[in-house]
Amino acid sequence: MSEDEGSIPSRRQLLKGLGTGAAAALLAGCGQRPRPTETPAPTPERTPGPTPTWPPPEAADYGTVVDVVEAGADPDGGSPINPVLDEHAGDDTLLLFPSGEYLLDDFWELREFEHFGIIGDGAVVRPPDGYSGYLFGFGLNDRAVDLHFEGITFDITAPDTGVRPLHASIEDGLYVNDVSVRGLHDTDQDSFRFDVTSPDGEGLVENLRMPDGGVPQYLITACYVGDISVGKLTFRDCHIAGFPDNGIYASQAKGPVHVIGGLYENNNISNVRVSSDAVVRGVTVRSTEAIDGFNNVRGIRLRSGRNILVEDCDVEFSDVLRSGGAIVMHDDLQTATIRNTRVRVNTDDVPAIMAKSPAHPIPEGEPGLRFENVEISGSAANRSAIVLDERGSNHLSGICIHQSGASRNGIRLIRSQDNRIHDSWIHVTGDPLVLQDAKTARENVTLGKASPDDGNASCSELRLSRSRTEAEGDEE
Repeated sequence: MSEDEGSIPSRRQLLKGLGTGAAAALLAGCGQRPRPTETPAPTPERTPGPTPTWPPPEAADYGTVVDVVEAGADPDGGSPINPVLDEHAGDDTLLLFPSGEYLLDDFWELREFEHFGIIGDGAVVRPPDGYSGYLFGFGLNDRAVDLHFEGITFDITAPDTGVRPLHASIEDGLYVNDVSVRGLHDTDQDSFRFDVTSPDGEGLVENLRMPDGGVPQYLITACYVGDISVGKLTFRDCHIAGFPDNGIYASQAKGPVHVIGGLYENNNISNVRVSSDAVVRGVTVRSTEAIDGFNNVRGIRLRSGRNILVEDCDVEFSDVLRSGGAIVMHDDLQTATIRNTRVRVNTDDVPAIMAKSPAHPIPEGEPGLRFENVEISGSAANRSAIVLDERGSNHLSGICIHQSGASRNGIRLIRSQDNRIHDSWIHVTGDPLVLQDAKTARENVTLGKASPDDGNASCSELRLSRSRTEAEGDEE
C-alpha cells in the first residue's frame, strides 16, 4: 500500500475551502453502565485549538447566513426548532446556532441540496424525553453535496432516550467536526451513520465524542458506515466508548475508510472494525472493564478483503470478560499489514493477534500477512501471543514478545508454510515458537523464557535490559 492511500484527505480537496473550527478536548471515559454522573472521570489530555470566533469565518463562504435565534428559534429549549429549519434550510445556506439549548421534537431531514451547513457555538440539541429515533438526516439516497456540520452537542441524558443524532449520506464534501453526545443510549436505537455515496467523493469526521456508551441489552452501534459508502471517508481524533455493538463499524463500506488517531475504549464486538483498503493509524484502543453483557470484545477487527494497514497503534487489554483477540483478522480477510504497533494483554486466554483460518482459498502467489516492528507485552497466561491459522507466506520482522503469565506461548503457526521470521525477540513462559504442520525460516531470532517477576515493563525495555545483562556476563 502506498503512503498516498493511507494519507488524510486534504482539507482543500475535501471541503472546497471550508474551515475546520476549533479542536475540542476529549470528554471523559465511559466508566460503568449506570447513567453518567455530573462529574466525569478524566481522560487523556489534548492540546486545545484556537478560541473560536462568532460568527465563524465560514459564514463568508455562503450566500445565505441565518442566525436561527434571530429567525425565531427558542434557545431555551421550550419550543421545537423544526419549523425554523423547514423555513430556512436550503442550497448555499449556513444556519448558525448560538449558545443555548434547542428542542428538536421529531426527525428533521434535508434530502437534496448543495452547499449547506449547520455550525453551533456551544449549542445543545435535545430530543423530547423518552424519544427514540432519528434527529438530523441529510441526503438519505438523494443528491446531496457539501455538508458542514459542526459545534453541536446532543443531550440524551433523560431516561429511556436514545437517538440517531445524525444520518448523513453525502456524495462529496461531507465534513463533521466537534460533535458530542451527552448521556447513555438506553433505547434500541443505533447512533451515527455516515456514507460517502460517490466513488470520487470524500468525507471527514473529526472530534466526534461519544464517551457515555449504551446499555448492554440493546445491540447499539456507535458509528456505522454502510455499503452505499463508495468514496473515501476518514475518522480523525474521535472518542467512542462503551457501546455494545462496535465503536466504528465500517466493514460494510465499499470505499476506503481511514481511522486516524483517537481513543476507542470498552466497546463490545469491535472497537474499530474495517475492511478492504482501510488504514488504521495512530489509534489508541483500551479494553479495561469487564462489563456484564459484553462477551465478545475485540480491539481492532479486520473483517474482509485485502490491503489493510494498521500502523502506529496502541492496544491495551487489561480486563474483559471474553475476547477473541486484541487484533483479530476475520476468515474473510486476505492480506493486511500491521506495523509499528504495540499490544499489551493482561487478560488470560486472549491472543494479542489472531488470524483466523481463511473461509475461502487464498489465490496462489497472493502475499501473506505482514508484521513489522510489533511489540507485545503483558501478563496474559495460556494460549499464544500470535496465532496464524492456515495462513501461508507470512513475513514477521522486528517482533518483540514478552508475556509473563503461566503457559503462554509466543508465535503459533497452524498448517502454514513458507513463512519468514527475522530480527525478532520472543520471551514467554511457554514455548516461544509452536509449529503445527508448519514451516518457517528464521534469521536473527532470540528465543527465551520470561519470568513472572518481570513486572509491567514494555517488551522493548525488557529486551534492552536482558541484552545489557547478557553483554555484562560476556565481559566477565
